[in-house]
Amino acid sequence: VNTPSFTLVNPTKIGYTFIGWTGTNVNELTIELTVEEGSVGNRTYVANWKKNSYNISYDLQESIVIEEEVSNANYGDTIRLTIDAKEGYNNLVIKVVDANDETNVISESATFVVPAFDVKVIATAEVVEYTISYSLNGGEVANENVTTYTVETPSFTLVNPTKVGHTFLGWKGTGIIGTKENVTIEE
Repeated sequence: VNTPSFTLVNPTKIGYTFIGWTGTNVNELTIELTVEEGSVGNRTYVANWKKNSYNISYDLQESIVIEEEVSNANYGDTIRLTIDAKEGYNNLVIKVVDANDETNVISESATFVVPAFDVKVIATAEVVEYTISYSLNGGEVANENVTTYTVETPSFTLVNPTKVGHTFLGWKGTGIIGTKENVTIEE
């Protein structure tokens, strides 16, 4: 009865926003709750919270495919992204980092729990280098044919070999049905 009026200090909680007090003699959420001088009896008050929503941004190489980008989620939510490298790429690397401090790595997979700040999903992959081997069967080419290529290599056409006393009938090999005189490897 002799205690002067006082106002409850609003609490804080990582990942949440305080939305008000409920409890003794409080019929609706109240942000500023004052217990008046002269009040009597035991009192109970409950802090009420709302989960904060955080942004999720992406930094994906062109070599990356993502099924669905989630742009925001609530604190504590588990996010499961489906991320893969396109054909012709491998060694997929995924990092989820603090959007404001990329050195703060949250996860090194496409599954992570949303922290109490915005995050960025970074995904990279390495281009696969393929080899081409040739059997010229005693023939020669004026200019060497390409021996390695990637999905990023511009289209190129194989240089046909020549052999004294013979007519070149065509190439046989991977992806060729029968023989083919002019072979172009498309980008």
